Order: sequence, then C-alpha cells, then structure tokens
Amino acid sequence: HDGRELASSDRYGVWFWDAETGTLKDRLRGRIAVGYVPDGDRFVSLTPRQRVAIHNRGDGSEEVFDGFDIDLIPRLPSHDDPGPVVEADDPDAHFKIATTGAPVRGVTRDGGYVLVDQIGWNLTRGFDLTSKDTFELGRHEDYWSSQLLAYSPSGEFILYRTSVFDDPVRLLLRDIGNDDKWTEMPIPERLRGNVVFLPDERRVACLIDDKNARSLAIIDLTNPDETATRVALDGQHDFFDIAPLAVAADGNLLAVGSGSEVLVFNAETLEEADRFRGHHGDVTALAFSPDGQRLASSDKTSILIWDLTR
Repeated sequence: HDGRELASSDRYGVWFWDAETGTLKDRLRGRIAVGYVPDGDRFVSLTPRQRVAIHNRGDGSEEVFDGFDIDLIPRLPSHDDPGPVVEADDPDAHFKIATTGAPVRGVTRDGGYVLVDQIGWNLTRGFDLTSKDTFELGRHEDYWSSQLLAYSPSGEFILYRTSVFDDPVRLLLRDIGNDDKWTEMPIPERLRGNVVFLPDERRVACLIDDKNARSLAIIDLTNPDETATRVALDGQHDFFDIAPLAVAADGNLLAVGSGSEVLVFNAETLEEADRFRGHHGDVTALAFSPDGQRLASSDKTSILIWDLTR
C-alpha cells in the first residue's frame, strides 16, 4: 500500500524487490502469484496443488489453506508440449507460465476475498480471506464455455466473452451484487485477450486488432452500443493478444505495452501523456504504484520503474 515493495513472478515462483533500490528481498518458490491484499502487509499466492497461501510480508510467516479443486497450473496451448503436471507441493516446482489461456485471478479492492477463474469455463471460485472458506460462483447454463476476461476491482462484476456455437461473439457482464444478473452486449470483433476495468466499474479498457490496425479502446458498459473510444498503437508487439494493460488507482492514467515501449494515456481522452523506452524486448507486465506517481514495467529479463511526476 505504500509502494515500497514490488512483486514479480516467473516460472520459478514469486520474487519480492525493494522498489526504491531494486534490491531482491526474498522469494516464494514454486508459487503462482495472485497479488497483494490492499493493506500491503500480506501477499496471496497459489501452490501447485491449488492451496491458497497467505504470506505476511512483515514477519515472514505464512498460512496455507486448502483451496480450489481445479487445475490452476497454466498451460501453453500454442505449443505441442502442454507443460509438466505438478503432483505435489514441491518448492522447486518448475512450471510454464501461460501466454494465453491462463486463469484470471486477483484480490478484491477491499481485501475481502480472492477470485480465481477455472480455465476454459465461466466458473469462478472464491476464497474468503476472513473466514478462510472457499465458495463457488456457478456457471450460466447458456454460456457454459465462455471465456472470463476481467474482474472489477470490487469483485461485484465479472466480464466474459461468449463462445456459443453459430452465434456472434458477445460480451457478457455478470452483476453479482444485483441478484447475479447476466447482460449480453456487443463486442468489438477483434477484441484481444487483455481487458481491465476502470475504477468506476462502468468502463473497461481493452486492446483491439482490426487487420493489424492495433488500438487501445475504452468501452462504456452502461452504453455498449455506443462506438468505443480508440487510439492507434504504433508499436509492434509480437504477442499482441497478451500485451499488458494497467490502470492507475485513481483512474486517471492507462498504460499499455506496445512492443518494447510503454505508452501512458489520459484515461478520459486517450491522449498520450508519456512514452518510455528502455526495454530490449516486448513489455510483458505493467503496474502503477498506489499513489500513481510511478509505473513499473517488465520484459523477460528486467524490471524498470518510471517516474511519472517528472
């Protein structure tokens, strides 16, 4: 919550860094990162055996709970090798992080619970961080194979992409707080993988690839028939389907990885506010500091921190 620590993850586990000095502090081996609880004192990860681990960043203690009876080990569906199957809680477990098809996961804004998506189904599992109980948000019988795109910060809304045979692809908004209401809406035909809710939970930012004319777009979920606001992206990202997106906590700025560059936009007007160069490969992840004054970006070999106040 104070922006002094940064977590990154790779196929070996989760790494914790001092955000001021870039010094490695410690690591959690063989873990899949979920995220910090908003108080900043705890970090949630998943073990290869689907257990939920809550790590206290102050004293180093850890609690591990039985979690989700689903496959949380990411796969590489574009490769012939599906990756190893981890049969035990092996601290040296070496698994491949997916480039597509990975579960969507995160901690809600109020720190109340963890949400995890089951790969390939619109089935969401939750873990209550207070009661330490798991729960399930059931499937919709009409959209049994929908792809989950994003959770809203509060966890009240879930956004899917439908995949019903012979029907046009649609966005599907699930309003858990409103009697679990499901609403269909149009979708840009070439919407790509990464989607993020803005803090108002009324709009989402997404990437659109129309015949290689790649753009960042804002979609108003309360008026989905309205044409999405777009801005063209000039970078060439080898894996545009997974080009990273991030939004500042106050909702004023959006960041997107565009090839080896990091582009920052005003979230209201989509005017470019900044552009950062320094990576030697495609940008793979982005995160704003809690105060919105710094932006962390990573490629396969390095993490860079940019000052947004200069």
